[in-house]
Amino acid sequence: MYEDQLPRLEDNDIEDIVLVYRLQIPFKSDGHKSVIDEAIQLGIELRAMGGPFPYTPCLRLKNLRAKDVDEIEVYQRFNTSVEEVNWFAGPDGEVIMDFSNLVSATSKPSGSTFFNTDKEYLVTELPQLNIVIYLDDDDVDVNSADFESIDFYLAKANHGTEIHLGGYKPVYDTYPSDNSDLGTDYYYNNKGLIWGLSVPAPIAHVIEKGNFLDAYKDFAAWVMSGGQDKANWYNGEKNNELLIKTQ
Repeated sequence: MYEDQLPRLEDNDIEDIVLVYRLQIPFKSDGHKSVIDEAIQLGIELRAMGGPFPYTPCLRLKNLRAKDVDEIEVYQRFNTSVEEVNWFAGPDGEVIMDFSNLVSATSKPSGSTFFNTDKEYLVTELPQLNIVIYLDDDDVDVNSADFESIDFYLAKANHGTEIHLGGYKPVYDTYPSDNSDLGTDYYYNNKGLIWGLSVPAPIAHVIEKGNFLDAYKDFAAWVMSGGQDKANWYNGEKNNELLIKTQ
């Protein structure tokens, strides 16, 4: 989940883009017993879009070379007209996926400014893609697409401004570390705060203009302790009035 105000942190709802993903290595079809050793399955679900700026969700698989990929296809789709994956080789030869077609194919509910960020305009059938990455050579290690190599980020068109999770360097963008609001480490501000958050479990996202700190009561303690306290903050005390549950 991401905020799109970089380099400012004026909005605390963290719902400008909310995605859920899962990775299956090696890929095993739900309809068949067989395992395809040379394929990777990626499932993504678009849960919310509450941002006013023209950012597109993208994915960089840092350790997977585009030259080692035979094909990337939409294996299954739900609640979306998207039938193809936009992908290409990044500047270091890595696989980059651009989900601008998923964003453009997702309509906001009539009367709502954003997508699934207002309890009066809830979306129950969320767009979902199951993507299969077929590798070109059996000798390529499918485990190269492990958790640490997965870099979901936001990007403006034509290799414009990017917003990554803290610690991930940009793909094309020149990180403006000379900006007084930003820290020297990638995508941390000068107080150690971030614009992107990855949670190891599907959680409810905050309503438009809600405060994430008020919604998840233990989150501040986890952040202030550097991750030492309240590690399971997302399972702690919550204010459900500020949250949108999607399952």
